Amino acid sequence: MPSPTHSAPEPGKPAEKVLSPACHSKLTFLMVNVCGLRAKKHKFHTLIGSYEPDVFVAVETWISEEITESSLFPTGYSIFRRDRNSHGGGVLIDI
Repeated sequence: MPSPTHSAPEPGKPAEKVLSPACHSKLTFLMVNVCGLRAKKHKFHTLIGSYEPDVFVAVETWISEEITESSLFPTGYSIFRRDRNSHGGGVLIDI
């Protein structure tokens, strides 16, 4: 089986990883440093809607456990998050 190939993303575009030429599919990733997700909810949704990544990662979410997933995240993803507190930190992965 051929090894995975990597392509450098263009500025403003998510990184892509081609899994195998035999399967003819691409898995798209998007990673952003949001620096406070609650204040940038609409920009975040626009970004996700524009690229429609298979997987996205957000760092510096600045949210706490009290914030519900349905209030911030787009539907159609399984969300895995590690909140730090509302004053900094926090990461999430959506698949």
